[in-house]
Amino acid sequence: MAIATVERSGGGGGTPSVEPYDRCLTTISAALAQVVDTPAWSLTDEALVDRISATLAVSAGVDELLARLVGSALERELARLAGASSPTAWLASTHGLSRGAAAGIVARARAVNDTVETTRQAWAAGRLSTEQAVLIAETVTGLGGTVDLAAQEQAEVYLIEQAPRFSYPELRHLANHVIEVVDPDGAAVLLAPPPPRHRRMGHRHGRRRHPRGHPTATHRPNAKTHPPRTPQTPSGVKMSAGTVSHARGLDA
Repeated sequence: MAIATVERSGGGGGTPSVEPYDRCLTTISAALAQVVDTPAWSLTDEALVDRISATLAVSAGVDELLARLVGSALERELARLAGASSPTAWLASTHGLSRGAAAGIVARARAVNDTVETTRQAWAAGRLSTEQAVLIAETVTGLGGTVDLAAQEQAEVYLIEQAPRFSYPELRHLANHVIEVVDPDGAAVLLAPPPPRHRRMGHRHGRRRHPRGHPTATHRPNAKTHPPRTPQTPSGVKMSAGTVSHARGLDA
């Protein structure tokens, strides 16, 4: 499907050229051009590690900028004006992205809003990775309406402070526990597992069943030989009602 190009004059869609953004992107492009032919082997091991960390921080800042710009495009409904079926389809078609990559950008744009400004600032500064920032933003914005603003802000600041200490899976585990402490009534809904997805194999209506012993027969683990796995608690975090309050007093 062909996607139309959205053209805007000076009215209704902001100024034709937003100079701060233009200068920022021009500076980034020029700086990258300066090192495009510089060999990485010239760096010492220590310097190489430092440059990787710095590059990831800059990349996070660029991700935040892109999310903010796409968020503005969502507010203006530019995808609809361009004749696209969705923002994801619009980004994928106009920028040569896969639908998965485009959907990820749209999801990040929707995750950041005015209620998580502290997270956005930390993300823009490269103090949070993109995944960490989106996780924290979704955790805070997902808290129920009965949670007051002060508790939301405490939860946000606490997760930002703890992010450097944990791996991403551990941070997600900690974020879930924060939800349980701060919003116990809404935790059951927020943390409910998604409904199971049944794969269709062979026939359109139902799965193809093979006799026992067939190479493609479905294997059903025995409860005695395959006990259920217990989620691992992040190292250094005790999963109790006092976890969050130990640092921030969120359940006080």
